[in-house]
Amino acid sequence: MLTYSLNDTGSDSLYIYIYKCIKNDILHGVLAPDTKLPSKRSFAKNLGVSIITIENAYATLLSEGYIYTIPKKGFYVSDSYSDKSKRDNASFKKNNNASPQY
Repeated sequence: MLTYSLNDTGSDSLYIYIYKCIKNDILHGVLAPDTKLPSKRSFAKNLGVSIITIENAYATLLSEGYIYTIPKKGFYVSDSYSDKSKRDNASFKKNNNASPQY
């Protein structure tokens, strides 16, 4: 079960904070492609928030392509962003290993 601390959400609304946490986990490979996310009801209960809060976070992730849904099965992590993140990180490391130009 995904668990996030909701004590320091800053100025973000709860759903935005949860969205950012899940998005970060996807981009950093914590959540692998095709990983099934918790149901909205169980996730909301686990975090102590409204189901609507989780629905809004999932809807935002869905609209941006970070997750996909299979009707009556649930929400799953998309592979497009995980692969993009790996490519970007490899490119970043490659470019930062170059000798400095003076």
